[in-house]
Amino acid sequence: MTFSVATNLSALNAQNQIRQNQTALSTSFQRIASGQRINSAKDDAAGLQISTRMEAEIRGVTAAKKNTNDGISLLQTMDGALGEVVNLLQRARELAVQSENDTNSKSDREALQAEYSQILDQVDEINTSTNFNQKQVFSQGKYAAAAEDPLKRDVITGLKSYWLKEAEDRIKTYYGIDGSGKTLDVQIGSIDGAGGTLAQVSYNATSRTMLVDLDDFNPANLPNGGESPYYADRVIAHEMVHAVVAASTNFTSVPTWFNEGMAEFIHGADVRVVGDGGAGVVAGGSIGAAWGGTSADYSRAYIATRYLHQKIKDLGGEGVKDVLEYMAADTTRTFDQAIASASKGTYANTADFVTDYEANKAAFAATLDLTNEDTGAIGGYDADGGDVLRDEDIFKNDSTLGQDPLSSFLEKFDASTNFDPTAKQGGKLTRLNIDGKGTSLDFYVGSFNQHALGLSDTNMVEDGNRVISYVDDALNYINGFRSKLGAIHNRLESTINSLDVQALTQSASKSQILDADFAVETATLSKNQIIQQAATSILAQSNISPSLALKLL
Repeated sequence: MTFSVATNLSALNAQNQIRQNQTALSTSFQRIASGQRINSAKDDAAGLQISTRMEAEIRGVTAAKKNTNDGISLLQTMDGALGEVVNLLQRARELAVQSENDTNSKSDREALQAEYSQILDQVDEINTSTNFNQKQVFSQGKYAAAAEDPLKRDVITGLKSYWLKEAEDRIKTYYGIDGSGKTLDVQIGSIDGAGGTLAQVSYNATSRTMLVDLDDFNPANLPNGGESPYYADRVIAHEMVHAVVAASTNFTSVPTWFNEGMAEFIHGADVRVVGDGGAGVVAGGSIGAAWGGTSADYSRAYIATRYLHQKIKDLGGEGVKDVLEYMAADTTRTFDQAIASASKGTYANTADFVTDYEANKAAFAATLDLTNEDTGAIGGYDADGGDVLRDEDIFKNDSTLGQDPLSSFLEKFDASTNFDPTAKQGGKLTRLNIDGKGTSLDFYVGSFNQHALGLSDTNMVEDGNRVISYVDDALNYINGFRSKLGAIHNRLESTINSLDVQALTQSASKSQILDADFAVETATLSKNQIIQQAATSILAQSNISPSLALKLL
């Protein structure tokens, strides 16, 4: 054993242990005091880098949530403004309906128009003055949002207001058949240009589509939709016959001459017959021959249908209505069976009727009065002894707005007058930044001033029905606008939920790296304190050791 006085190795070792333990104690005190495992880069260099990046992401997510909530507040501001516009337009529509009552004088309508004008001015005011954080939120443009094509809009107004509904009502009254809840798809487009086919119906066992040629309306000439002797309401009625027959009977068994003849008979075709040469047109061909599609073919079909109508009435029936009602009662029944039933056996089938008609058509055609004002329509003076039905009298074109355009068909318009208020066309870009990393929700906000709604030139003194139609379009536009904004609102709510999850998971990950484990740190502290006490005691004893060497002196 070596006794050294100059160098006290035991004391030096104890001091070193005390120093290290003091550092450990200091670390434990710091972690417990701050609650963080990493208080400087030396504690965990890699962990510090990772946790700092996570902290930046968490703060970004928090800011994104604030941005998103601000966006929701903006959308709520927009929706509140649009809701008030809906209230104003509802009142405008109410005034227009009231103006159409014949109990109102012109001065009454002018008073209603005065209030209507104030409503439109208030709509303009809301469009202009709605602000969020001192910024206008709606576009101020005058783009015709609800009516980018005024002609198309007028045609749709005619279809919705009068032509479809009145045609079907007349078919139901005089032919006894209707759409029976089937769908009619009405499309506004182009068929063959101006001067050709104004409308046509295509159909099969499952669907019916009416295509209306916009090229044949210039101008729309509401309410009849044309000029004498050709009116759109009569053409639409012709095509509606095809649609209703296709929807309610075994249409494949109906011969073309009858199909086209009753379509002409619904509105009368005396003018066509005159144009094709008068009563002598029947000599130009047989209804039993192949269908040629010429105007003369339509005239011959019309005369043949009137002949059948008269023959059934002479037998005590109601005319062609008996034929169609018989077929509609059971869609497996054929036209042969129907003509036999309606004629009470006079005709065994279609061929029997054709034979009889061909033998007597000239004499029958000669009895037709083609010179008076009546059109020859079913239910009119010439065909049934009713009222004289002139070209413009067949359909009254009384507004049916507020009702279903069709009483039985489940009408579907594939011809919207609205454009997307949150699409680029005519709109103002609104960008909701989400997270500062390029993630944003962009949409365009349209205008809804009276010009954009297509209401600036409407006047209920002149035509309340058109005002009703246009206000309906405006309401559809505003409701579509609100629907789009509501969908965006829902997206933002979903975004907040997603951001909450991101913040939670990232905070949990950061906590695993950065936060101190108090159970571990307090245990470590207690251990280091005990060691510190023990080391101090050893240091005291080690300082005594050199004195033992002095005893050797």
